[in-house]
Amino acid sequence: MTTAAIFESALEHHRAGRLVEAEKMYRQVLSAETNHAAAAFLLGLVALGSGRLPDAVEALRQATWLEPDNGVYESNLGEAYRRLRRFPEAAQSLAKAMYLRPDLAEPVFNMGLILQDLGELEAAVSCFERAAEAKRDNSAIVRQWEQTRAAFLLGQRAVDCDPDNDQVVIRALLALADVNRSLGRRPQVVSLCRRALGYGPRFVPALVHLAEALANNGQTEEAVARFRQALEIEPDNEEAMARLVEVLHATDRVGEAVDLLRECLKVQNHPMLRSLLLMTLSYVPGYTDRAILEEARVWDREHGAALAPTIETWANDKSAARHLRIGYVSPSFKDHVHVYFLPQLLRNHDRSAFELFLYSDVRQPDAETELYRSYADTWIDTSTLSDEAMAARIRADRIDILVDLTMHTDKHRLLVFARKPAPIQVCWLAYPGTTGLSAMDYRVTDPHLDPPEADRSVYSERLLVLPDTFWCYSPRTSKPQPAPLPALTRGYVTFSCLNNYVKVNQSLLQAWSRILREVDQSRLVLLAPSGDLPRRTLALFEQNGVDPSRISFVDRRAREEYLALYRDIDLCLDTFPYAGHTTSLDAFWMGVPVLTLAGSTVVGRAGVCFAKNLGLPELIASSEDAYMRMGVGFARDLPRLAALREGLRERMEASPLMDGPRFARNMEERFRQIWREWCENGSGASGALYKQGQPNAATH
Repeated sequence: MTTAAIFESALEHHRAGRLVEAEKMYRQVLSAETNHAAAAFLLGLVALGSGRLPDAVEALRQATWLEPDNGVYESNLGEAYRRLRRFPEAAQSLAKAMYLRPDLAEPVFNMGLILQDLGELEAAVSCFERAAEAKRDNSAIVRQWEQTRAAFLLGQRAVDCDPDNDQVVIRALLALADVNRSLGRRPQVVSLCRRALGYGPRFVPALVHLAEALANNGQTEEAVARFRQALEIEPDNEEAMARLVEVLHATDRVGEAVDLLRECLKVQNHPMLRSLLLMTLSYVPGYTDRAILEEARVWDREHGAALAPTIETWANDKSAARHLRIGYVSPSFKDHVHVYFLPQLLRNHDRSAFELFLYSDVRQPDAETELYRSYADTWIDTSTLSDEAMAARIRADRIDILVDLTMHTDKHRLLVFARKPAPIQVCWLAYPGTTGLSAMDYRVTDPHLDPPEADRSVYSERLLVLPDTFWCYSPRTSKPQPAPLPALTRGYVTFSCLNNYVKVNQSLLQAWSRILREVDQSRLVLLAPSGDLPRRTLALFEQNGVDPSRISFVDRRAREEYLALYRDIDLCLDTFPYAGHTTSLDAFWMGVPVLTLAGSTVVGRAGVCFAKNLGLPELIASSEDAYMRMGVGFARDLPRLAALREGLRERMEASPLMDGPRFARNMEERFRQIWREWCENGSGASGALYKQGQPNAATH
């Protein structure tokens, strides 16, 4: 067979999607004819499409060397470099492609992606706008491809020979929308997503982008409709499902969210969807820790238990006093709420006794990622590793205690923990609840979240009880300073709840309404985006006899601007059944007391932990009626409220809630204790076997 015939056959395989056969034949062509630029180029496309980026670069470089004036070749080489994050080489190739082929949108678009990754958002906007609006002469592209007999392949997709090249326009518009979202331009985001959808009304990524933009802009009703439209087209689209549930949460439709998830799980029993259901139940009034545990056990039975036979024994040295290797696993080593807690432990670890391994699932590192990297003795990027490969890496690192910081929240790696790559596995920080995993040995807690009389059998893990607090907080700024009690000069009391609105429900709104009705002229400030949600909330207050003019809303804002809001607040009202966590600590830091209800579930007892550690048990209500009476009582006794406020920041600073060295020593003592226990008793390979006999005992 001649070289030309082999190339023809390779093209046929390529068009039909038989890429293994196509690649083999392209290599045959190049073996016989080393200057065959088209074969080198198409070989590079196969590698690019399958994610073998170094191979793609090698082949595409050969193609561009053979045909240095081919803009399409340069464009794809630039994209291969970009995916490898070799930005200087990528920019050079893309710039050359833009010079050689000013009619191509792809190199302009990909240059925009580079600029976006580098934080040059305004420049990225210019690229995306040019890519979206550029006149594309596809006839020229088609003629060039006909010359190489490689029609219908460009990058990883088939070239749409429609003169408008809709796919490129959609991608450019959605990328431009992402940049505008980063710049806080919400109306522009909605407009751009609508334009993208105009090019492909059933293009699911455009529907999801538009729905998210609408939700962020407060247009929740249309957002729900758009998410449902996307799910009608792709019922298994996890992103659409997760965001729809989030929007339903935020609009006090949590029951609808639970029903939706249960229906979807009948069709597709995906672990992330079941985790989402599990997390959603924590917000539903009336759901008990026992009911949540049962749902968590279902997750383990259906997704974790099948991996139990793969668990091997560990070769870790069983010297009780030796230097221990601690592994922390998270997708949140970045600008995330954990940054107000986790560094307090990591930077205060005793490096003479503990070696820190950070397994980072961060796909887009930022400045905070570099901060976390500085705390690690060994930093491992796991963002491209499968669960199996990640577990193998952890086992190879001989980790002694592996700590999960994500649990059932978004982007978790519980299927890594189900493989039990370390002899001891601990969950902490994401929330004070259970994972349900038989392979998870311990969950961190404290005496206030789980008092001695509490039922330990509602958790699948043993309790690792810290002596003071589950949280150790750092505000990461000293600004702004607390202000005197506003009510003393205003003449009325301002209540507030700046928690995520997902924690708000009908029972809570009724309780707040009763307080407002009893306290004349009082106001309530809530955190919620503008749009449908405030209108719905105001209608509910009006139904409960409260003038809507007494309710105001604030949106999310930069850290110091958000903290400054507390200067105008007299008393914060905690949420139930899911109490405030970080937000309550922010309030105390700004000198604002937080009235809390001691909840019947563990996620509802965070406020108890904070009040007890601050020596302020008078802020803890034992029932909903007591919560309402105490709210009214504080509002009618301004000298008492002012006295509580005075010195609250200093009280915070002096408490265990902000004592990083103390917190780290407490955690290390618990780690050392469970390590000694394992050295004495933990010879089995299974977490379930290790816990046999004492499934819910506490370690103090």
